[in-house]
Amino acid sequence: MKAWKVYNSEGYYCTVVFAETREQARVEAMHTDCCEDMQYQDIRPRRLKEADEMYKGRREMDWYDPEDKRFMVEHGWRCEGPEHEECHRCEVREICEAWKDLWREDLR
Repeated sequence: MKAWKVYNSEGYYCTVVFAETREQARVEAMHTDCCEDMQYQDIRPRRLKEADEMYKGRREMDWYDPEDKRFMVEHGWRCEGPEHEECHRCEVREICEAWKDLWREDLR
């Protein structure tokens, strides 16, 4: 299975899906929370070869799976509008740029 970083038409990426082809990745993306309201032609899949090894039999990487979340944060994902209380409990905060920014602000 191949991993695909899925973008919307504005270039914002929102998830990683697994499929054999770009066209199949678009279809898989349409079944995810972040792309369910998007039209097929507005979904922009891009190969994410380094995530191929993350395939666990699911169509999409799971933000709530610690291993998937760590991978995604290492590759540029961030929480959407993180709550500061949640950041302190997050298992990947040591590699998260949002956490580092928050920590720097707390020092001021």
